[in-house]
Amino acid sequence: MISNEEILKVVLPNNHELEQKDKFDIKKEEIRCIKKLKKEALKQCFMSARQTNLNDFINIS
Repeated sequence: MISNEEILKVVLPNNHELEQKDKFDIKKEEIRCIKKLKKEALKQCFMSARQTNLNDFINIS
């Protein structure tokens, strides 16, 4: 005889797995956003340093 728990597992959707997947997708999206922000910050820092170097070079000449 099949137990009630086994019947419920088959009949009811496994919301826990769906919730975990949603949380994982959200975390994945957050990580992607953080990486984009980090990349942009590094680019801005590089451009700022480059401009400073150009300014120093022009002032020396």
